[in-house]
Formats: sequence, C-alpha cells, structure tokens
Amino acid sequence: MPNATYYKVLPPDNRTAGGLGQGGGVWWTEIAGIELQREIARLMDVPLVLRDRPHGKDSFDTHDYPVEPGEFDVVYCQLFECPQQRPDGWVYTMVSDYIGMNGLLDAFLDRVRPDLVISLQYPLEPPEFLEALPQLGKLPNLVEQCRQYGARVEYLPWFNAVNIESYCVDKPIAAMCTGKMSGTYPFRDAAWRYLQELNRPDIVLSGNATGSTFSLSDEDYHKALAQARYYFSGGIYDLQIPPKYYEVCNYGACLVSPPMPMMQVSGFVAGQTYLPIHSVDEIPMILQSDDWREIAIRGQHMVHKRHSITQRARDIIQIYHEMRG
Repeated sequence: MPNATYYKVLPPDNRTAGGLGQGGGVWWTEIAGIELQREIARLMDVPLVLRDRPHGKDSFDTHDYPVEPGEFDVVYCQLFECPQQRPDGWVYTMVSDYIGMNGLLDAFLDRVRPDLVISLQYPLEPPEFLEALPQLGKLPNLVEQCRQYGARVEYLPWFNAVNIESYCVDKPIAAMCTGKMSGTYPFRDAAWRYLQELNRPDIVLSGNATGSTFSLSDEDYHKALAQARYYFSGGIYDLQIPPKYYEVCNYGACLVSPPMPMMQVSGFVAGQTYLPIHSVDEIPMILQSDDWREIAIRGQHMVHKRHSITQRARDIIQIYHEMRG
C-alpha cells in the first residue's frame, strides 16, 4: 500500500519560530507539512505516516536526521532539512525564499535528489537583473539549478488552509497596508509611508521594518481584512508574489499591487481579480473609486477555486501521476 509521509515535524514548542500567519513557521509546519499531506493522502486513499522531528528550532535548521526504511510512494521533505540518505519513493519539496539561498539549495538537492521542486513564488523565467535593485546582482535560475540534479520544477503558488466563504458587503475600512516594511518590499514600504501621511481614521496600518511586532492581533487583522475595500501591497523585491496576496483575496478585500511576472498565471488578472498600480500618486484616485465592488468578490472566488488546500493537493497528485506514467 503506497503512503504519503512527512519526515520532520517541528516540536510543538518551536513551531512558531519563523513567524505566525500566512507563510510563517506555523504555516510551514502545520499547513504545508501536515494538513497538505493529510489532504494528499485522503485524495489518494492511502495511509499517511507523520514522523516527529527530534530536534530543531526552525525551518532552516539543516541538522541531518536518519531516514527510517519503508515502502513510501510519496514523500514530502521540507526544504533545507537534509536526511542522511535519500528517502524511498517519489520525493517532492517546496521553495519560497530563494534569492540568496541557492547555495543552501544545492546541498539539499545533492543529498535528497527530489523528483519535484514546487516554486511557491519565484518566477520560473526570472529577469536577469532587477533595475530598481541592482544590489541583488544577477538573479539565480531555479529551473536550471534543479535540472542539474534531475529535479523537475513546477510553479504552484501559495494556498489558503481554509476558504473564507462569507463576504462583507458593507466595508467601512477604506484601505489597509500591513506587514513587513523594508527594502525587501519596495512598493509596499512606499505605499505604507504614503498612507501614513494621509492620517485618515478609515485607513488601517500595521507594519514595521523587521516584521517582528505588529499593532494588530491575528484576529483583528483578519476582521479588518474582511471589512477593507482596498489592500495596498507590493511583492518581495517587487518580483515575487507573497503569501499575503492569497490571504487578502480570501477575506474579500480588493488587492492593489504593481504587476509582477507571475500575476496572471496565478489568477491575478489586472482589472478583474486585482487592481494594478504603478505609483503611490495613484492612491488618492483609487480611494475615491468604487472598483473594489466587483474586483474584491471576483478575487475571492478566484482564490477559492485555484488556491485552496484541496486544489493544491490535486495539483500535486496530478503531477505525481504524470511523472510516474
């Protein structure tokens, strides 16, 4: 009987390392590492084996760990965590942060030799350089790097653990801008500063440069999202779509963002499921518009259809069957 298995689950006391919320340490452990594997096993109608990780404090602890022998058909290994030998079966992993971490990825690829690497946000055909951020240098190519180790790369974006089925028609909050603010998020940082200058009580702001503390609790943040007309943000280096975008649409806010390479393939269609912006000078005009009325609900429907945990499990199973023939 084939199995889906997850080798390392962080000890409960350490699962918050790396941050709460979409894309944080808890998401990687509880959602990607456990709930997604459960959904894959359920859809494949196979047993699931989850093994506790005996050590480690976060996702980037690369301390080796032993692999117990077993006839596993599908194996998920969290990136950068290297077992002492390649696990049995068809092995896959997922990558989010990649710029500056391609050296760590080499070590993982060499040891684990995964069949599939899923890119959650990094473009499969990235630009060679980012003119606005020359300090990053030449951008690495994930597809080419993985190909050297026999791994296939597929782009399957971030997903939501639960579809928020309710939709708040009455939206008293004109705009939101929250999260980590710094050179890592150039447009988000600029929009946040611009919105601060407006000093409006109907605009919710919560952010700082490090992302370590925020003025909103998770509960208040999600409540505000559901009541917000517009959510202004930008991508990671204005290149990669962050997990926040899928969360924003899930709660029914209209996403306002600069266009980025993987927007359309991810379901973010300009003027349909998100509102494009190119300069903070456009913010006053957007705040006066009613574009959110149609775009917000379409964005919510889009992420429910394309970026639920069940749909992502189906996507992975389909690739598995394609590769296994």
